Amino acid sequence: MYALITTVCCLLMVYPLALLIARGPKKCRDLLILLVILPF
Repeated sequence: MYALITTVCCLLMVYPLALLIARGPKKCRDLLILLVILPF
């Protein structure tokens, strides 16, 4: 049950961020991609 809740929460957070990265201006897009990749 915890896995399902975690998966749904992650999906609800990731899709708006992905949309923002895909449709945002280039300068903002580069920064957001950097912030997503940086922790890895």
